[in-house]
Amino acid sequence: MERARSSILKTVKANTLLIERLHLVVEVAKILDKALRGGRTIFLMAQGPFAFLAQHAAAEFIGKFATDTQGQERRPLPIVALTEDASLLSAVGSNYGTRHILARQVVTFVKKDDAVLCLTLNGSEGGLREALQLSKERGAVTVAVTGQDADDVEDLCDLCLRIPSKSQFRVEECQLIILHTVYNVIQDEMARTGEFEKTGAIIRFECPNCAERIAVMSRFAGRKGTCPRCHVHITVPTPEPSAAAQEPAAAEQRAHMRFSVKDCVLDVMRLKEGALGERLKGHLALEDLSQGGIQFLHLPLTEAADEEMTLSVGDRIRVRLNTPAFTEPITGTGEVRRVEPAKGRRGARYGVKFLALDSEAADKLQKLEENVVLRNVARAPSASSA
Repeated sequence: MERARSSILKTVKANTLLIERLHLVVEVAKILDKALRGGRTIFLMAQGPFAFLAQHAAAEFIGKFATDTQGQERRPLPIVALTEDASLLSAVGSNYGTRHILARQVVTFVKKDDAVLCLTLNGSEGGLREALQLSKERGAVTVAVTGQDADDVEDLCDLCLRIPSKSQFRVEECQLIILHTVYNVIQDEMARTGEFEKTGAIIRFECPNCAERIAVMSRFAGRKGTCPRCHVHITVPTPEPSAAAQEPAAAEQRAHMRFSVKDCVLDVMRLKEGALGERLKGHLALEDLSQGGIQFLHLPLTEAADEEMTLSVGDRIRVRLNTPAFTEPITGTGEVRRVEPAKGRRGARYGVKFLALDSEAADKLQKLEENVVLRNVARAPSASSA
């Protein structure tokens, strides 16, 4: 118990002393922010137990750090941890030695005016000094966040922030706090300069066909949709960066951000003993699409429907579906689980469960379900008019 208490007290002490170096933490943030605003990349380098901090920081800068942004989003930030590619680390370490792992990546990736952030205890880890030297030679800005003793790397850094501790544990804990603080400073600056997009921002435009006033959430910019009045296909314009984000007026309608069955092309072939058999001819109208399967309406080409191939429960089929959402089709195999007669016409409605999806098809289906713009196509009423 006493040892645990002592450990926590040491952490608190180190963090308290870190406040005295707050101006340096802010300076680190300014250097990284300047690189990002200049269109440059930040590279994080570390060795041994400090590598996980580099990867953690890169994930938060590219993804999202859980802070209060008041319903706003920012662009992903170009930050690369030179500790992530296991195959590269193994190959370079095996062929050239572990001291060259960082240096060879610096030569490959780092360019003039990029920023290099080094996380280390004292700079003595293999290859750090060589990598920083190469970074300086290539015109990058170099920053190090180290423990109390950093003589091995300080002369190679434009800024060296020394944490007042020699303990690896305390240094790691303080480095994590510094990284989160740096992130917050950069994020606040982006919000201050208007680089965040409000998730509730509205794009206003007129339908080119009927001049209907349409209001659409800004995250749909550049996507395809359908006019709520004349049902013509439209593309949501991309607003100017200075365009004001306001709530839609009562007289404005929101566009229906989903594609209709008329936009989809479905091709079905029956499988025989694992090989492709006859293609299902006639009019195929997609009615429902999910990660689990599809529902479609089949209308034969002629009145003599008995002469054309139909499907039965248990049949295995090959599905190929082209949608406006993707340039490449969604393909896979499925099994017919339900057959219903088409109401008021010759034909049938089939329910199909996916058995196997081809490469990337599963990801596409997930995007279709998760994205309000793309997910399930219009249901049966639209199919009848297709």
